[in-house]
Amino acid sequence: MGSLLPTILPLALGAAVSPTLAALVIAVLASGKEGLRRAVALTIGASIPLILIAVVVLLTFHAAGVAEAGPRHKKVDGIIDLVAAVLLAYVAFRALQPPKTPQEKQAERAERAPGGPGRYVALGVGIMVVNFSTLALFVPAMKDIARAKDVGAIGETLAAAFVIVIALIPAWVPVALRAAFPERAQEILKPLGVWMHDHQRALGGWVSAVFAAYLAVRGVLELR
Repeated sequence: MGSLLPTILPLALGAAVSPTLAALVIAVLASGKEGLRRAVALTIGASIPLILIAVVVLLTFHAAGVAEAGPRHKKVDGIIDLVAAVLLAYVAFRALQPPKTPQEKQAERAERAPGGPGRYVALGVGIMVVNFSTLALFVPAMKDIARAKDVGAIGETLAAAFVIVIALIPAWVPVALRAAFPERAQEILKPLGVWMHDHQRALGGWVSAVFAAYLAVRGVLELR
């Protein structure tokens, strides 16, 4: 597990750079007396795709017999990393273009949207399913966990849980702050939400570009 950490931690931290998710959670927290419950439901929903992807990737690698390292399997690693790099490069390109529509939309709709927790669980699932900058780093992290030597099923489960918790920092940290400090939290979260709203495209775009380059280099080296 210790030798695996330097490999998966950068990917997990990159996956955690999700300004859109953070801005949405902060907006939901400010949506009235039900804000905390709605934000918890949204966070649970956002975790569901990550959990399912982790299970599918780990089981697929083991079932296909490609979890062990080897020259042939290194090519699989390289292809996955290069595909993720291309996806991140596309995300970066789109994010760094001038917005075609006014920025506000989703967070404001979520803030006003009626409905119980189930609606926000579904919203969280939907947000994560289309959060390509997070998924493009999460899948290679799961691949690295499946490839790790002498980790075992328990170690893989703990490593996957660790990556999921890190990737969901934009969701659960605002929720935890609001739950622990109901009054003070808004003083912190409101300006943070405004900053995230104003800089989400630039922040997400440049982080995606950096990790696209990182995965591209890693993928090319693995294919050599």
